[in-house]
Amino acid sequence: MKSISEVGLLQPLTIDIHNQVISGNRRFESIKRLGWNEVEVEVKEVNKGEEELLLIHYNKQSNSFYNIKIMFYI
Repeated sequence: MKSISEVGLLQPLTIDIHNQVISGNRRFESIKRLGWNEVEVEVKEVNKGEEELLLIHYNKQSNSFYNIKIMFYI
């Protein structure tokens, strides 16, 4: 939350056409705690049955980025 308040949102939230967060739940919670009223989002059209596949995809991307950050700091 501290980094978002200092630098802003570096990656937009990803939502579906029903405003359900697909990627960025932790960022979304931080944004709410900071009291932000607006935020940049990327809207994805999700076909029925693709929800789990997209969640897995975005989590893999997030974990890869996290692993790169860990290797950088080591």
